[in-house]
Amino acid sequence: MKRFKLAIVGGTFDRFHKGHEALLSKALAVADRVLVGVTDDKMAGKKRFPTAIGPFSKRKKSAADYLAQKHYARRCKITKIHDASGPVAAWKKADAIVVTKGTLPGARKINEKRKKAGLPAAAIIICPFVMAKDGRRISSTRIRLGQMNRRGEVFLSGRKFAKPLALPASLAPALRRPFGVLFSEPDAARKAVVWLNELKPIFIATVGDATFRNLSALGAKPGLAIVDAFELRSPCGIPKGLAKRKLVVSNPAGKITPRLVAAIKNSVGRSLFDSRPAAIVVDGEEDLAVLPVILALPLGSVVLYGQPKKGVVAVVVDERAKEKAGKMLSRFRAIRAVGGFSS
Repeated sequence: MKRFKLAIVGGTFDRFHKGHEALLSKALAVADRVLVGVTDDKMAGKKRFPTAIGPFSKRKKSAADYLAQKHYARRCKITKIHDASGPVAAWKKADAIVVTKGTLPGARKINEKRKKAGLPAAAIIICPFVMAKDGRRISSTRIRLGQMNRRGEVFLSGRKFAKPLALPASLAPALRRPFGVLFSEPDAARKAVVWLNELKPIFIATVGDATFRNLSALGAKPGLAIVDAFELRSPCGIPKGLAKRKLVVSNPAGKITPRLVAAIKNSVGRSLFDSRPAAIVVDGEEDLAVLPVILALPLGSVVLYGQPKKGVVAVVVDERAKEKAGKMLSRFRAIRAVGGFSS
């Protein structure tokens, strides 16, 4: 392959992942020097779920850290870009543009501008997408949506949840401890709502009948509510407001069934994109649903669940919370369908 003097490459570089690594490595493989354009915050804000996108300084640092780690820093310069073309001086001097298929139109526009300026077209080098474990490409959008991590590992893949999972006794003490912030009694729900109003999460999910009822009464609007029509082991009926939009799923105590996971995944997707609240009524027990809910939600969401006689626990869904929930679920035992509950 021909060696180029200067290649330009651009992107948002949010949640710096394996696809970004491949793009920068490709540019460095074909050119002596590389100009890396990182979009400014206004341009990045046009992406999906912009509130979950890191600021320019953080995104620039992620790219710089990778280049330094690979000892590429001396051959690269990072600059802020305000549009798909980048600085005029850069595209005039560059003899190569490195893109993915998704950003190919931007490279073609640069060559149109070069032609108008009386310059020959720069070579367009296409870097293949890096695929996630589910065969779809790794992207910052999918990471922000909470579907995968930066390594391309999919959180709620069908293979992982093809069979019911049983809680091992050794893990029970860890799950009894608050997974996030505990708003203690008295007035736990009120404290949680004040906190939610300040945080303004992308999405709110609740697990537990009392948690949904108490938070809703104070104005919180969960996009997903998971209940089992019991409070403190006593029947309480389906909470008001959930009957018309409920989905009933069987899930025995101490287990997580494939149907529960599928219901959570599908309900989050519908509620998130249709803006219509969803509800899952569990025939059995819903306590362990907190873990797959954390894995299903986009970054910047919040999951709330109750701890009897202690208060309400709020979990901010970020990359760390997802890794923690994933590690816990990896310790569950895969079993056959049990006790008449279908998987």
